[in-house]
Amino acid sequence: MLAWRRAQDVTGAGDTVVAVLSAAIAVGFNLEQAARLANAAAGVVVGKFGTATCSLDELEVAMGEQTKKPIVGFANGVFDCFHDGHRHFLRECKMNCDRLVVAVNDDGSVMHRKGRIPADTYFVRAENVRKFADEIWGFEDEELLEEIMRRVKPDVIFKGEDYRDRPVTGGDLARTHWVARHPGYSSTIERAKAKA
Repeated sequence: MLAWRRAQDVTGAGDTVVAVLSAAIAVGFNLEQAARLANAAAGVVVGKFGTATCSLDELEVAMGEQTKKPIVGFANGVFDCFHDGHRHFLRECKMNCDRLVVAVNDDGSVMHRKGRIPADTYFVRAENVRKFADEIWGFEDEELLEEIMRRVKPDVIFKGEDYRDRPVTGGDLARTHWVARHPGYSSTIERAKAKA
């Protein structure tokens, strides 16, 4: 993961890249490792005003920022009748992780058993979710959902607080973050409005 810095002054950034790249290769780093070091050093010097240097301590900190593991979040749902409650939920998820993976339920049999027929096709619902998610998966049952979670290896699973009394699929794989419900919005309410 790259750590982005606001550039204050780009003076000397190219010289820093050449110097660090050359020095790193000279002491035995391969080209990719040397390039990472050079990029990190350049990131340090452009964060300063005027011609600047990058100390070894600053380079170590910058490299630590580059290799920091991003927090992967995971959420799932039907997301039918996409409304402000869904937007609130997905925004909250996105704010609490670096990369958000969302699984969209496309199991028609579950919908019919519950008397729920999504107003939108899977593709429309996935497109609505795409505005918030870094990655989208489709699933049809809990077994596939858990398989997806094992592949993704999330650090945190996001669930709406109205699901607190239910078991969390994949709850043994990551910690659960409960998202407060956005009052006045639900798929049931949206369907009722549509019928009125």
